[in-house]
Amino acid sequence: MGFFTSRANRAAAAQDAAVAAQDAAIVDFWAWWGDGGAAATAHAFDSRGKDVEALQRVGEELGARARAIGLGFESGEGRAARHVLVLTPEGAADAADVADRWLAAAPPADDAFEFDNRRRAAADPTTVGIDYDGHRFDLVDLVMLAQPDGTKVHVAVWHPAFADVERPVAGNVAFLMLDALLGERAVEERIGAIRFDLDPADRGRPFVELRDLIA
Repeated sequence: MGFFTSRANRAAAAQDAAVAAQDAAIVDFWAWWGDGGAAATAHAFDSRGKDVEALQRVGEELGARARAIGLGFESGEGRAARHVLVLTPEGAADAADVADRWLAAAPPADDAFEFDNRRRAAADPTTVGIDYDGHRFDLVDLVMLAQPDGTKVHVAVWHPAFADVERPVAGNVAFLMLDALLGERAVEERIGAIRFDLDPADRGRPFVELRDLIA
């Protein structure tokens, strides 16, 4: 019995150490943000690509600091502020708690920045498109099959180019498009099983209709 207790204690200690490291990285993130990071990021984002070097520096800094916490980062246009900074668990259930802790430690929003811990849905999903693995994926070109199951909806997502790319590429595109259409939190809460290897052919419905289906 002592052997199993010892293993459990070691696992608990390792988990506590991981949480402590995440919390330290969160403290470091917001200390950097308050000590010039916010101003540098606002300058880079406000330049709208004109100051390429500043944008690259800020992107690398944010990426490194987000990874230290165990999260990914994105940015976009804010609802009240000029920009939104998002540190996202990127669909990883075991990273949701640290994303919540990062947001809880955030300063109040201001004119330049507001903050979120999940990707937000695009205001106009028909404008969403990404270039990935040599292919162009526009959200309006996706089709889906949906199967309601209680409070969840199981979906099969398909794009014609999925036939020409590796499975991980198709999966990444499907998840990114779901986040863009519904928002990451709605995907977590309302979407069940997700398939991206099934061509629905003429049975498919426009992917954009999924937003109304889960509303």
